[in-house]
Amino acid sequence: MKKITPIVIAAVLVVISCIFIAGCVSTPAEPATPGGQQPAVSVDKENPVYSVTVKTDGCDTFSAGSIFELQLPENQSTGCSWQIVEGEEILYNDFYVPPQSSSGLLSVKLRDAASASAQVSLEGGLSSNQASDVKSDAAGLSQIDPALISAGDEPVVGAEGVHYFWFQPGKAGDYTISLKYCQPWENGETYAVYKQKIHVVDSEEPIADGPKTSYVFDSFRLNPEVGETVKIIKAANPTTGYVWNVSGDGLIIENDYEVDNPDPGFTGSPGKYMWYVTAAKPGDYILKAEYKHAGSDEILSTFEIPIKFVEASEPVASPTAAPAAEDDAAYTVYAHLAGDTTYSAGEIFCISLPANPTTGYDWQVIDGKEILRGGEAIYVPDAAPEGMVGTGGVDQFWFTPEKPGDYKITLKYMRSWEGEDKAAATFSQTIHVVENKDPYQVNGPKTTYKYDSFNINPEAGEQVKIVVDKQLKKDGCSWKAVETDGLTIVNGGDDPAVWLVTANKAGDYLFKAEYKKDGDKTAVSYVEIPLKFA
Repeated sequence: MKKITPIVIAAVLVVISCIFIAGCVSTPAEPATPGGQQPAVSVDKENPVYSVTVKTDGCDTFSAGSIFELQLPENQSTGCSWQIVEGEEILYNDFYVPPQSSSGLLSVKLRDAASASAQVSLEGGLSSNQASDVKSDAAGLSQIDPALISAGDEPVVGAEGVHYFWFQPGKAGDYTISLKYCQPWENGETYAVYKQKIHVVDSEEPIADGPKTSYVFDSFRLNPEVGETVKIIKAANPTTGYVWNVSGDGLIIENDYEVDNPDPGFTGSPGKYMWYVTAAKPGDYILKAEYKHAGSDEILSTFEIPIKFVEASEPVASPTAAPAAEDDAAYTVYAHLAGDTTYSAGEIFCISLPANPTTGYDWQVIDGKEILRGGEAIYVPDAAPEGMVGTGGVDQFWFTPEKPGDYKITLKYMRSWEGEDKAAATFSQTIHVVENKDPYQVNGPKTTYKYDSFNINPEAGEQVKIVVDKQLKKDGCSWKAVETDGLTIVNGGDDPAVWLVTANKAGDYLFKAEYKKDGDKTAVSYVEIPLKFA
C-alpha cells in the first residue's frame, strides 16, 4: 500500500475548502432585489427570535410509514396549548412533557404492524402521580407500553414544557399539518401558527420505529416580525462531499458553519450548518434545503421550514394576559330561550333594547319592517315614582317571520329629524328561519334578546358579556361558542352559559354559540349576537 503524502492530504483539504467557500452549501447572503436595490432589512445573527433544529435518522427523503415529529414548547400554566387544525388524520400520537427540576425521562415504546418494537427516550419527565395517570391512560393503546413510562422529579410550576406531535402518513402524497397555539376558550385569539406541507414518497424498505425526522423549536413564538431573524440548524459533514443547499423565495438568508471538534489537528470532524433567515415583507415563506453531493444534481434528502413573518408594527400578544373582570363589560346581552329548536316559521322572537325618548332618541326599524308584529315597537317605561320624568325604559321589537328564509333586521338609535347618519348606535342582524314541523306554537316570544344598554357599539378592546339565561335540557348537550375570526371569547360559566367577548380591531362581528352534543354537526339550538366594535 502506498503512503499518502502530506502534500496529497493538503490538496484534498484545499479542494474541500474551495467547495465550501464557493457557496455550494447555501444561498447568497443577500439575494438581488428589483432595480439592484439592497433589502431594507438585514440578518441579525446575534439575536434570533427563535431557533429550529432539524434532526434526521438517515439520508433518504421522507417515506410512507415513517414518523415525522414536531417538538414545540408549551406553557400550560398560561392556559395555552397547541391545537391541531389540519393533519389529525395522520396523527400517530401526541403528548405533553412538563418541565422538570432535574433530568427525568419519559420513555415510550412503539410497535409497528409486525409487532416489532423499539424504545424511544424523550427529554423531560413526569412526577410519580403524573406517571401513574399516564400509565392508566395508556392502558389498552397498542402503540404505548405503560410499563416504560418512568417518573422523573416534580415539575417546575409555571415553566415551559414540550408538546410532542408524531405524524405517520401511510401512503405517498402531500399532507398538510396545521397547528395553533392558543387558550382553547379564547376562540378568536391565536398566539402562534404553524402550517406545513409534508411530501411523502413510497417506501421500499421497512421503516424504523420512532421519529425519523424531528423539528425542534425553542420558542412557541413562531411568527416573527418583519426584520427579525430566525435561526435554522442542521448537522452535517461537508468533508464527505455532501452539502446542504438552501433557498427561499423572498427570504434573506445568511449561512454559517461550526465544526463540532475545533482541534486544528483533527480533520474530517462533523459539524452543523446554521442559516439565519429574515424577510423584508410580511407573508408566508418556505425555506427549502436540499442535500446532495457537490457537483451532482441528485438530491439525497430534503427538508422544508415554514416561516410566517408579520407586520413589524403588529404587537405580539401575550398568552399570560388575564381577561378583564365581568364587571368591566361595556354591556350585557341576555338570550332567553323557551324551547329547544332553532327559529321556525311562525315563531315569535323579541329584541329588547333600552331607550330614553325624553332625550329625543328612540330605536327606529330600518330593515325588517315586513316581519315586525304590529308594524311598530312597544315602549315599556321603567318603574319610577309618580311624576318623575326622564327615567327611560325599553323598546321591545317583536318579530314573526311567516316563511323560511333569511331576514335582515337593522335598528338605529337616533333622533328622527337628524337622519340615520347621525345615529348614536346601530343593531344589525340576520335571522335564519326554517320550516316549522311542529304545529304547536308557543304563545309569546320564544326567544328574547335583552340588552342592558343602548350603547351597544363598544370600542375595540372593551368587553361584552353574553348570557344564555335559561338553559335547555337535552341529554349530552352543552353550549359552546363557535370560533370567530377577530373575536376573543372567554367562557365565563356553564349554568347559565356566559361568555366575555372582545375584539382588538373595529368592525362588525357575529358571535355564535351552539347547543349540541360533542361531535354532532347539527345544533339543537343556537344564539347569534351581532357585535359592532368602534
